[in-house]
Amino acid sequence: MMLADIIRRFTALALFAMVLTSVGAAESPRDAAKAAAADSRKAAQEQINAERRKMVSDYEALAKQLKDATEAQRKEIIAKLEEQKKNFQETMDALHKAMREDDRKRRQNAVSGPGKR
Repeated sequence: MMLADIIRRFTALALFAMVLTSVGAAESPRDAAKAAAADSRKAAQEQINAERRKMVSDYEALAKQLKDATEAQRKEIIAKLEEQKKNFQETMDALHKAMREDDRKRRQNAVSGPGKR
């Protein structure tokens, strides 16, 4: 093989590597945004799960108290259960609203893109 052929092949290989590198660099902000969105969703899901576990444990404790309670205590416990249910629903609504807002913002950023106006 002649030196000129080796230089041409090496140049072609270098150009190919540059193209692959530039394609990977062009996708990295998009990948970073997807990773950030996944992290955000994971954190929100962990928060939901923690809230759910707390709600279940509180419910079980009140259910045990309800078995042995008098009529007046039953009314108090049922009121506490209803209050917990209301608070839990408000928390879940707020989390879901935040997740929808985050999704909306990401869609808007994806449409406008980094180079578009």
